[in-house]
Amino acid sequence: MKKMNTVLIIVLLCMAVFMPAAASAKTYEEYGFWSQGCLNGAASALTVLYFPVKLGYGAFGTLSAGTVNLFSARYAAPTAEKIALTAAGGDWYITPRILLGEKKRSFVSAAAMTEVARQCLPILLINSWLAPIRSSSRLLEK
Repeated sequence: MKKMNTVLIIVLLCMAVFMPAAASAKTYEEYGFWSQGCLNGAASALTVLYFPVKLGYGAFGTLSAGTVNLFSARYAAPTAEKIALTAAGGDWYITPRILLGEKKRSFVSAAAMTEVARQCLPILLINSWLAPIRSSSRLLEK
């Protein structure tokens, strides 16, 4: 019985996060102090479940892009960049505006990346994958 309750809670939380929400008649600012507090608490609780999933997806996408970059000898760099930006973009946490339907949750989106992140990500990908190669080539030179 306890296991069934746990499964039911997980299913309900997943439905709340991943199902589209209907637009509310009120905006976040129009709610009172206690209502805003409850919305923030619900958003925080859902973020605890949502963030690890997004982190895993973002890490897998970034590592996949690095692998594409490495094994194509940077021939497929534009494709690898698209993969990495799409995986790392999007919303990393749930906000009260998402719960109210004022803002659509975006799990994957290259458009949500800032310009600084867009410029730094390819450099991080290249350096993370080339570091072992550089260190092994230095050992061979000695």
